Amino acid sequence: MAAIGEARFRDAELRVEARVSDLLARLSPEEKAGQLTTLSLPDDGRPDVLAQEPPPGLVIAPRGHWRDTAARIRDLQKQFAAAGEWGIPALVITLGDFSGAVRFPIPIACSAAWDHVLMEDIAAATAFEARAGGAAARWGPVVAPAVGPRPVAHADRDQTLGGDVLLAAELAAAHVRGAQGPAPGRIRPDGGAVVLTHVGAMASQLAGHPSGAHERSMRSSVLVPAEAAVRAGAQLVVPTSAANAGVPGHADSWLLRDVLRRDWAFDGVVLAAVGAVEGLVDRHRVATDPDTAHALALEAGVDVVGTRAAGPAAAIRLVRLLRQGSLPRWLLDDAVAAVLRLKIVLGLFEDADPRDPGARVGGTAHRELARRATAESLVLLADGDDVLPLAGVPAVDVLCADPGGAVPDTGRLARALAVAMPGCVVRDRGGSDAVQAPDLAGTVVAVVTGDPRSAGTAISRIVAGGRRCVALICSGDVDGAPTLASTTAAVLLCWQSIAEQAGAVADVLAGTAEPGGRLPFALDGDGVDLPARYPLGYGRGYTTFEYSHLHVTPDPVAATEALIVQFRLTNTGARPGKEVVQVYLHDRVSSVARPSRMLVGFAAVRLGPGRSRTVRITVPAMRFAVWDRAMRRVVEPGEFDVLVGASTTDVRLTGSFTVRPGALRSAGVG
Repeated sequence: MAAIGEARFRDAELRVEARVSDLLARLSPEEKAGQLTTLSLPDDGRPDVLAQEPPPGLVIAPRGHWRDTAARIRDLQKQFAAAGEWGIPALVITLGDFSGAVRFPIPIACSAAWDHVLMEDIAAATAFEARAGGAAARWGPVVAPAVGPRPVAHADRDQTLGGDVLLAAELAAAHVRGAQGPAPGRIRPDGGAVVLTHVGAMASQLAGHPSGAHERSMRSSVLVPAEAAVRAGAQLVVPTSAANAGVPGHADSWLLRDVLRRDWAFDGVVLAAVGAVEGLVDRHRVATDPDTAHALALEAGVDVVGTRAAGPAAAIRLVRLLRQGSLPRWLLDDAVAAVLRLKIVLGLFEDADPRDPGARVGGTAHRELARRATAESLVLLADGDDVLPLAGVPAVDVLCADPGGAVPDTGRLARALAVAMPGCVVRDRGGSDAVQAPDLAGTVVAVVTGDPRSAGTAISRIVAGGRRCVALICSGDVDGAPTLASTTAAVLLCWQSIAEQAGAVADVLAGTAEPGGRLPFALDGDGVDLPARYPLGYGRGYTTFEYSHLHVTPDPVAATEALIVQFRLTNTGARPGKEVVQVYLHDRVSSVARPSRMLVGFAAVRLGPGRSRTVRITVPAMRFAVWDRAMRRVVEPGEFDVLVGASTTDVRLTGSFTVRPGALRSAGVG
């Protein structure tokens, strides 16, 4: 059954491929099949893993229900070490935060900060928390941009990194670097975790492409953030469960083999989404039965195909397919090698247990980072009456503006505001019935946890009564925010419940912190047929900035050169603040239709009052490349306009440059 001789795969001094080959040669078909299955752990109780032969390759941990998660996973890994002849450890993946872990802003809130460094810091911290909880991998944000009527298949917009291709790509790459290390393929040696990323998400969800997107749309839009994550070193990929042009993601060899493996040089593990392989039968109807579906997924490029809710049925199916000749042995071996390779790279054969469990969970440094990240993510959408900051007001009432609603957030926020604003009388007034109270304070903070439109009546009544009002939208449902802005109330997008970070929200309301967020997508208008009232990049702060002295070099630029956009930024206000500077390009003439303004660079810049800084943004040539009519990625000669400012429409400086003939062709990204 297994090769005879010394177990060389346990020798950490050998190169990875030699260890993989040695172990692969020792495994029986049943053991190989086991490595291509996942076991989802129940929220309570332990599964009888020893009774499930062969052991699974991956384990999915629950979302933070266990207080002793690290200890339970250690026990589980001991069972795997004792099971079977080779004691192969499992790759443990967490879908969320473990009990006691620091809760960081959700992905869409992180994207609203428009800050590469902050994203790296958050990813590193969450990786440490996951590793301390016993997991070697952590579910990351959905990396497809949120475009179309429903942003992403199997994910709401709050789990994405925004609606712009470059913004999502830059932050996805930063997330991978933070969690795994700065070099592609490097896993952090200090207890980090690998990141799961998506490919081809929302392929059939693109606006204007109800039956599937053209390859140009896929390569120039949908796939760009996933490509950035993979090229930054992401080691686990989940295909979309949707179909593109009639081909489901889990059966799409073009997506998984041609694009992912060949073009992007991905050498990690492709993990099936829960139920997606079975969906090839009952949802997409491209397979006649589960056996055919599993063979089809493996042939397309999925590595881990089976989900084991109870018992090793998935592994048994794979062995049966192998013996029937329906599954080539080389195909099975390739998939198993990918799983073993990742486990070896992660060091699981040397130490499957978390290092110093519990030491990094809930630490002070991480809590301070979460508080700062929350403030950086808050978007001040409107403040026509200059309500914010609240410093100096004598009294504030905090209430829930949802009809009939009352949430714990109001009490927590009221207590946090009292701390942030000593001398101010802060009261928790509970539900929206307080709107009609005759003794309502002159300044009201109204918490909105549902659809902002439903809170419009309460907010309007507060404003009509002559009171200053701040509406806090504490959910990812922000499309109705303009309704509240039309009441002249100040509107602050908080993206999620403020229960975990009431202190950070109070800091921004009081003015001891800046609302550092900017919209990661256009709001109230699609920006094409209907100009957006609140465009991509929009957001207000507590100070003002002036742009000057634009220089665009070199001009003309060769197709192989990077463009340098340099300008002077000055804080012209009386307090420190943050400006998210953005660079857009307009291609005057192209071989294919392109967006009128393309984001090609951005930076979060912090300046004290009266201070200036020269901002330099490098734009790699591939960022103004195009997939031409022959589906070649080229930098075409021609004239481009440069637009620098604080949003898509708030342009402060303009320039231009020319690209010299001599096209650069590449399958990579800038």
